[in-house]
Amino acid sequence: MKKNVFLWTVFLLLVLACSGLTDGISVKARDIEASKTRDKAVTNILIMLQEEDKTLMMAVASFNTATGKAVMTSLSPSLMVEIPETGSEVPLSDVYALGDRKSKGLLAVRTVNRLLDLNIGMYMAMDMSMIPSLVETVESTWITPTVEEDRELGLEEDTWALDGEQTLAYMKLKLPEDEPEKNRSYEVMIQLLRQAAEQDFMSMMGVGKTLLSSMDTNVGIMSAVSLGSSLKGGAHHTDLFLPQAEAVLEQNPLHADAALMQQLLTEVVYE
Repeated sequence: MKKNVFLWTVFLLLVLACSGLTDGISVKARDIEASKTRDKAVTNILIMLQEEDKTLMMAVASFNTATGKAVMTSLSPSLMVEIPETGSEVPLSDVYALGDRKSKGLLAVRTVNRLLDLNIGMYMAMDMSMIPSLVETVESTWITPTVEEDRELGLEEDTWALDGEQTLAYMKLKLPEDEPEKNRSYEVMIQLLRQAAEQDFMSMMGVGKTLLSSMDTNVGIMSAVSLGSSLKGGAHHTDLFLPQAEAVLEQNPLHADAALMQQLLTEVVYE
């Protein structure tokens, strides 16, 4: 009798595991619902920074291989989105954690593709705990905090570069006067990518491999190098924050007009 109970228990666990019920929502690469109408010359990559199950920063890196134009679109983590499998809405900050072990990034990709009518296929997700060791690969982050930030972090005024632990503290810092779009995690991630791109080609490849090995990602090394190079600076680089005020329908919880966000993104990225 005990043997039969054990066998049935194992069978049930296997069935549940195969159905994805024990491990979150399952999404295959073919199910990410990439837009068929977007210009194929524009490559979009979803970048996320995690603190355990929470997404602290989510951004879409878009670069046009024909024109060299690059746009970084930062998405508010508190923006509410619908997840069909749960029949409910959740903030973007919770989406990644809802996926099963192999689907977390793909679920986030599918969600942003639906939200903004994009053709994202690649993603990069890194845990915040990796930041100090990653900063060491570029020696320091070239970030100059404000006087208020220096004071809050216990730094000397006019500090122009931060070590790994200082960078992590800077990313977690929140001040009462911060604007809604202020996201220090986003600032640090973009700066790290830019500094990696400042290296010579072989060094860039080494830093790129270090970055990728610390992430949950389906991005190859050459795509990562192209991303870093496209964010190196210059007149062709633009930053965009969504949702902007005119698209906000409700503040708490945050709801926004998807059509207006898609229109603005199209104007900035594709035109």
